[in-house]
Amino acid sequence: MNSILGEENLENALHLQADILYSVYLENNQNGDFEIVKLPNQVQVAPVLDFQFMDVDKDGIDEIISIGNLYNTEVETVRYDASYGNIMKFENGVFEYIPVQETGFSVRGDAKSSKILTKKNGKKLLMVTRNDNSISTFELD
Repeated sequence: MNSILGEENLENALHLQADILYSVYLENNQNGDFEIVKLPNQVQVAPVLDFQFMDVDKDGIDEIISIGNLYNTEVETVRYDASYGNIMKFENGVFEYIPVQETGFSVRGDAKSSKILTKKNGKKLLMVTRNDNSISTFELD
């Protein structure tokens, strides 16, 4: 790091420590405590920037739809661009990643946020915004 940032800059920098460097969800244990639960490994390839909850497979239980990439990183690091979005199902107390081959859900680009809208015909539409790109839309019904 000295060769990149310079020894003096490192000495004068604010030093912080991160203990968790992966995407998680917090489970409310109903007693004032929360349990940190790591999301599936397939979700860890890029930062998760937004979630939506929706019953994609119509079984009465919401799946989690996650999106995110981070192109505008600092010069010293590469951009995070490996995520095409994810759908996860909660089964047997854990979130299971559903492969894109089963869902067809794929968002390319610098995905930042999402919103579920209801069309006039009652069908659900997922809109995903991407920096320097068009909005991606997915009909989920």
